Amino acid sequence: MKLKISLVIALVITSLSALNAQITYGAKGGLQFTNITNYHRNSNTRIGFQIGGFAKIPLDSHDKMYLQPELLYSTQGEDNEDDGFSEKYYINYIALPVLLKRYLSDNENAFFLEAGPTFMFKIMQNTESSFAAPSYNGDRDEVSTFDISLAFGLGYSIGRNYDIGLRYNYGFSDVYPKAVGESSGKVNATSNLQVTLAYTF
Repeated sequence: MKLKISLVIALVITSLSALNAQITYGAKGGLQFTNITNYHRNSNTRIGFQIGGFAKIPLDSHDKMYLQPELLYSTQGEDNEDDGFSEKYYINYIALPVLLKRYLSDNENAFFLEAGPTFMFKIMQNTESSFAAPSYNGDRDEVSTFDISLAFGLGYSIGRNYDIGLRYNYGFSDVYPKAVGESSGKVNATSNLQVTLAYTF
C-alpha cells in the first residue's frame, strides 16, 4: 500500500515539475452520498463528507483547460436494512483524483466539465449493527486497501475563485474481493455522488 501511495505522489510531483505553468492552489469540501453495488440486497446510501486541497495547472493559453490533482479525506460506505435490523458500514479513504478540467468559456464566471481517475487508499474500516450492543466492530469481510474509480462532473465557477460542483465516481475495483454469501463472485463497486464547494487562493 505504501509503495502504491508513493508511486502516485511521485507521478503527481513529476507532472507538476515538468509543466512550466502558473500553478494555483485551493481548498474544497462537501457532502457525498455513497453505496457499494451488489454487497447488500437492501443497501441504503451513507451520507459522508470529503475535505482537502487541490492544485490547478493550466494546459493551454486560453484559460480553459487545466489538470487538477486533488488530495482528499473521504468518508464512504453504506447502510444495510434487512429483516428488522440495521448495519452501518464505514470505510474511510485518502483519495487522489487526477482530473482534466475544462471551462466552457474564458469568462471569469463560467460552467466547467471535469473527468479523470480517482485513486483511493483505505485508512479505516468499521461496522456498527443494531443487533449487538453497544456496537459491532468485527467486519465480516475485509475491505480492499486500494480502489480506483472514474470520476466525471460539472459545475459553475464564480470569478474563478469559487467553484460549485457535482461529481460522480464509479469504482472499477472490488471493494470486498473476498466477500462471502450472496455478494460472492460479484464486483462490489464504489458508487459516490458528490456535491462540493471549492475555493482557489
